Amino acid sequence: MPDPRGGAHPALTRASRVVGTAAAAVGTPAVAWLADPRLGILVTGSILALAAVVVLAALFGSREVSERAFRLLRWISGRAEPRPPATPPPPSLGPPAP
Repeated sequence: MPDPRGGAHPALTRASRVVGTAAAAVGTPAVAWLADPRLGILVTGSILALAAVVVLAALFGSREVSERAFRLLRWISGRAEPRPPATPPPPSLGPPAP
């Protein structure tokens, strides 16, 4: 059912994104494997190595690298950036007002 505001239905858009990503993730190594089994192994190994690097950077990297890896994972999954935490007002330097 289309969205009354004219856009695509949110569930349909998310489902199509998941199906498209899964098809690309499975299809690329499969096509490479059909072309040449050694090429398929190379492509599959490259994809797994890249995924391992991103996950390990997110878990064990420095604070900045970890934040960037988590932002990349959020971007891949299609989630919005979280709002930055509200900063408390700086403490006053003088005595409290009566």
